[in-house]
Formats: sequence, structure tokens, C-alpha cells
Amino acid sequence: MDKYQTMLGELYIDNLFKIQDKFFSDGILLPSLINPRRKKLIEFLNTCASYNASVLLEAVSGSWMVEEKIILLVKKKMYDEAIKIFVDNEQFKEAEEFCNQHPKLALMTNLFCIYIAQFKEF
Repeated sequence: MDKYQTMLGELYIDNLFKIQDKFFSDGILLPSLINPRRKKLIEFLNTCASYNASVLLEAVSGSWMVEEKIILLVKKKMYDEAIKIFVDNEQFKEAEEFCNQHPKLALMTNLFCIYIAQFKEF
């Protein structure tokens, strides 16, 4: 792991949390400030390979950074947790698309199991 890439990721995240509180969950307050910076963070997470995903996942945990959390979970190969976030946020189409993008992992079966588990909760 490259500690400098991890530190850069933490800086991106911290700067976003300076604009909007980590625990604010009612949408994006200042999209003109947040969206460009968030786009850079997402691009960084998708393109850099040697940051410590566990450290960055902990930094975004419990926050409004859902997309970032999914990227980090996938990097850690925690596919079921990523799928569950889609389902919990009622992003069913996105969950199915995500599963279809990884056919060798047979994630559609996992998605079906998550749907069944949620149905049983009701």
C-alpha cells in the first residue's frame, strides 16, 4: 500500500467534509462546491490502485458518501456489502447493473438472496 495515495484520499475526503458535515444526510447542500471535488475523489478511487481501501472506507463510513463507500467495498472485494447499500438506498436498477457487470462472480444470486432477506423482514 502506498501511504501517500492513502493520505491523498484522506485529504479529498476531509476537504469534502469541511464543505458538508460528514453526518448530514438530507442531500447535497452546495452542489456547485461539492460535485467537482467529489468527482475528483471518485476518479481517484477508481483509477489509483495502491491506496489503503480500509482506511478510506473507515473515513467515509456513516457519511453521505454512498457512491464512494461502494467503490471502496468493491476494491476490498466486499461485493455483498456493496449490493446491500444499493438495495438499502432503493437503487434496484443500479444493483442489478452492478451485478451484471461482474458475471463471473455470480452476484445476481447474492442480490436475489438480499431481496429475499429484506422481504422476510417485513
